[in-house]
Amino acid sequence: MQTSFGVINLAIVNGQPRVLNLKQMLECFIDFRREVVRRRTEYELRKARARAHILEGLTKAIAALDRFITTIRNSRSVDEARQWLTGNMSTTARSRTGRGFPPTRRWQVPAKVEKAIAALALSELQAQAILDLQLRRISSLEARRSLDEYEQIIKVIAELDEILANEASLRRVITGELEEVKKEFGDARRTEIVDEGVEFSSKT
Repeated sequence: MQTSFGVINLAIVNGQPRVLNLKQMLECFIDFRREVVRRRTEYELRKARARAHILEGLTKAIAALDRFITTIRNSRSVDEARQWLTGNMSTTARSRTGRGFPPTRRWQVPAKVEKAIAALALSELQAQAILDLQLRRISSLEARRSLDEYEQIIKVIAELDEILANEASLRRVITGELEEVKKEFGDARRTEIVDEGVEFSSKT
């Protein structure tokens, strides 16, 4: 306490140099952490939603496996199978023949199967994921794992949405991360403050 030194808290804030006091420094740091957490959460949310979209298609495929296998086996190409799975079979037929499938080809996919698959409203990405599905993934164990992953990722999406929508949740994340930093890198205080009187003397 008997030694003092000067500090100039010069920082770049919004692209401009500024001299900050302690309170302003903390506010800028918290704003920075808020932006970092928000951007990271948005990125994780996009990834989680994309994965959930694929898993949703896979769970639909596994639940109606016989129908999907029938449709894929009766397709003449991967592109045709994808169009059938996404409910665009009529468009594909017209683009290839100008008048639709020949009757013999059309009858290979039963109307009830076609209607059931169309009702699932699969996207292009989901259809491709189904076509890429490995045989081992249709076992009951793997099917259960896919469903469990889907249920888990839905919970993750809800948590990430909550962080972005609720300022209090965002602050809890920031606080928790700072606590982790403190736990990993913090060290014990090197000075001890005690409630005792101290006599100072000056000699000239």
